[in-house]
Amino acid sequence: MTQPRTSEAYRFTVDSINNPQIEHERQRVKRINRLMRLYDMNTKIASDMGVFSGKTPERTIRFVVRVRPRLGKHNIHAHLYRVGGPLHRPTSQDIRPEHATRFDVYVNEVKKAFTGK
Repeated sequence: MTQPRTSEAYRFTVDSINNPQIEHERQRVKRINRLMRLYDMNTKIASDMGVFSGKTPERTIRFVVRVRPRLGKHNIHAHLYRVGGPLHRPTSQDIRPEHATRFDVYVNEVKKAFTGK
């Protein structure tokens, strides 16, 4: 049994930054964002024409694909990221892609101001 992930945004892990799964996920998110934009435009038009009786939303949601590098076990670059190392950061999200052995793919929600566009 696998251990559950702590993030709802996590999708999958790949071994290469050039893996076609990443591009497939980006294209999928792009289609979703287009549909949401179309829905926002329809809401704005209906609101302007007086058909929509509700209040127009202040914010809208879009999605973004984030690829996060991971060092992995026994990585030869790990010493650079340890405390005192030249690349040490308080979070593990600042690992350089050339030092990574795996890449986690996340799809995060981003809230933006509603413009109707």
